Amino acid sequence: MKKILVALLTLALAFSMAFTLASCNDGDSNNGGEATTTAPVEETTVPTPNGYTLYNNGKISFAYPSTWTKQAGSVDMLINESGAGNNITVSYEQHSDIYTKMDVASFNTVLKPTFAAMGMTTSNVSVSQITNKNKVDMTKISYSASMNGVDMKQTMYVVAAGGFNYIVTVTETTADATLVNNVLDTLYVIK
Repeated sequence: MKKILVALLTLALAFSMAFTLASCNDGDSNNGGEATTTAPVEETTVPTPNGYTLYNNGKISFAYPSTWTKQAGSVDMLINESGAGNNITVSYEQHSDIYTKMDVASFNTVLKPTFAAMGMTTSNVSVSQITNKNKVDMTKISYSASMNGVDMKQTMYVVAAGGFNYIVTVTETTADATLVNNVLDTLYVIK
């Protein structure tokens, strides 16, 4: 029951953020609305760690545990069905530079009220602009969260690809630094 609740809450969070932040587009994107992205590649050449498989939606790819189940939809969910409650969601929205300009103060202004409206409290927020080993520029947002008595840590990686912001959210109800690092290290922009 706890696993289903966490999965549903994460899905609701991803949907809510995509629609809320899409309305924040301030029109500062380049190329007539096209996002500036990291140099595209034909195929993912990043090695997949042992025990992991490749998520690929044609725009981005990254590795996730091969024992997890993929549930495709308007928001893709990768779920650990062993009962640990950890999961990954992939959502997208029209490109804007809201994330590249984000800091903790703007997180508290833009995202925190959305989370609070859903009943989620957040703390220990960190926002940074990083480049991973694959030379993919992204915004990394991490925070501790609590919702309906469930404590979790969420790490969001936001990349621009194909005119959209792709938001890869890793949710840990059980701490798993290897999972978070493998997603970061293998995240790749395809097109």
